[in-house]
Amino acid sequence: KQWYQRRVALRPGTENLDVIFSASTNENLMSVIADVCQLKETADIKSQITLEFYFSTIQFAKSLGMNYAQTSALFSIMKLVHTKCTSTPFNNNEAVFSYFKQLLIKHSLQRPPYSVGVFTVNHVQAITDYALNT
Repeated sequence: KQWYQRRVALRPGTENLDVIFSASTNENLMSVIADVCQLKETADIKSQITLEFYFSTIQFAKSLGMNYAQTSALFSIMKLVHTKCTSTPFNNNEAVFSYFKQLLIKHSLQRPPYSVGVFTVNHVQAITDYALNT
């Protein structure tokens, strides 16, 4: 059960988010994400799929006009959920979705030190729809 104990994924510093947000083309953005996440763009199919998933998540955040904190939180949530989904047995939809909801709520309610309100209600709805349809 170490998948939930590890601290997250992208953890991009401001400089990485600057590069991510300023990427002028999809190819450039894909390359930046590959560098930040230490994935090889031409590696095995699993790495390619993971890279495309991360790319899609960043594109989604940009489409909603999310700021750095929101983008970083969304990316981290989606990466943790993806890691749990791929590191546990098949047919784990309910457990994974429950975990997703817990993470999303922790980032949607302002109750320090238990949770930080990064996302609005509209963001929560859009993120939930995105997660269910991705």
